[in-house]
Amino acid sequence: MPQIKLTHTQQLNVETITSVVMDKIRDVLIQYEEHYPEWTHDDLEYNLDDRIYHNIYREILYAYERRKADKVSPNQ
Repeated sequence: MPQIKLTHTQQLNVETITSVVMDKIRDVLIQYEEHYPEWTHDDLEYNLDDRIYHNIYREILYAYERRKADKVSPNQ
C-alpha cells in the first residue's frame, strides 16, 4: 500500500476514530479477560491490544486512500 500524505486534521481524525473503536474493543476484552489474560501485557513486545490498534489504524488509512482515489478517478 503506498504511503499517503494526510493533513493534520485527517491525521487527528484517524487517531480519534481509532481511539473510539479501541475503547469499545477494550470494553469487550475486559469482559473476556479470562480468555485473553495478557492482552495488554506491557512486557510483551507486541501484545493483542497493540495488534488490534495497528490493524484498525491501517484500515482507516486505507479508507482515506480509497476515498482519495475515488475522488480523482478519471472514470467519474
